[in-house]
Amino acid sequence: KCPAEHSLESRRADQAYECDVCGVDIQTGDELKYCERCDHAVCQQCSVVLTASSDVFTEVRNVESAPRTQDTLKCPAEHSLESRRADQAYECDVCGVDIQTGDELKYCERCDHAVCQQCSVVLTASSDVFTEVRNVESAPRTQDTLKCPAEHS
Repeated sequence: KCPAEHSLESRRADQAYECDVCGVDIQTGDELKYCERCDHAVCQQCSVVLTASSDVFTEVRNVESAPRTQDTLKCPAEHSLESRRADQAYECDVCGVDIQTGDELKYCERCDHAVCQQCSVVLTASSDVFTEVRNVESAPRTQDTLKCPAEHS
């Protein structure tokens, strides 16, 4: 859902957009979730993270004004995640995207738990979000009920 609680429509971008959650550029032809009435766009990666739990979108609606808690991100074993550049290729343990050597990431050396930069931005919008999306694979999917800020599909 968007901040106005409208459902978001899955579609391909007919023009360039900026993700209203993380700020990444969405290129023409990319998959996104969108509310036409509110002009609210969510990139594919944020959509995966946000739909892991129906409560997550409420937590990260306004990433710009949410308190930052980057230093408190933890792996599933409750170890703090360290900010660093990837010294090898990894797969994000939240969204599954490939993290290339040299990319910024959050990482737990003890558990080999990696979080890509985009998921890190979304997850740090609230200290409660990381708990909500720790296991994206087993979390209930609610993609069809996402809404834009004005509650449009």
